[in-house]
Amino acid sequence: EKFAETGEYDLIIGVGFTMKESVMAAATAYPDQKFAIVDETITGLPNVTSLTFKEHEGSFLVGALAAMMSKTGTIGFIGGMENPVIQKFEAGFAQGAKYINPDIKVLSVYIGGSNAFNDPASAKTKTETLIQQKADVVYHAAGGSGAGVFQAAKEKNVYAIGVDSDQDDIVPGTILTSMMKYVDNTVLNTIKSVVDGNFKAETKIFGIKENGVGTTNFEFTKDKIGEENIKKLEQIKQDIRDGKIVVKP
Repeated sequence: EKFAETGEYDLIIGVGFTMKESVMAAATAYPDQKFAIVDETITGLPNVTSLTFKEHEGSFLVGALAAMMSKTGTIGFIGGMENPVIQKFEAGFAQGAKYINPDIKVLSVYIGGSNAFNDPASAKTKTETLIQQKADVVYHAAGGSGAGVFQAAKEKNVYAIGVDSDQDDIVPGTILTSMMKYVDNTVLNTIKSVVDGNFKAETKIFGIKENGVGTTNFEFTKDKIGEENIKKLEQIKQDIRDGKIVVKP
């Protein structure tokens, strides 16, 4: 509201699903101000555009990779908070893993509490528990808590998978890849639409086909993963693009 009341901003962007109520309140109070929200859907307001992602499609890719790399036949997922966005990561990850190995065990755990996305200590403990249960690849969708996942994976000599941005260099070699969400592309396109006078109140959904999600280029793990597996991932990506593989959210 502080930004909106000045009237000097062409666009105000709320980042993250926790911003939904705030953006709705401000957009209602300032109907002439343009807003965008990332990771959540706001409908019925003519001045808000919603930017959402098919996290389940990107997670399918890293789930497939986790299954290719697992030696124990058990992999793990650590989520921040149980809500529809984070559950999409978990659902896609499990589907991708089972696409490669129908018998794989996917263990899931959520951090919860008032600080779910910034509690590395809890994440580390929970990751260690998954590793004790034989998980040898652990994927997180837990924001800042992910640091604890990486630490546990490094100490216990298993693989981890990062999320949202390229986290591969935090623990090079331990982090197989990160599930990339190209929020930068989508935000840039929204800013362009404002500049060009084409801004619309709509919900945009970005998946693999729209170049909204994907993996990193395996800078530190290319040799560990191997060419054959990387080719297989490329094929899966193409099959999702072509609609041959449909990932359920």
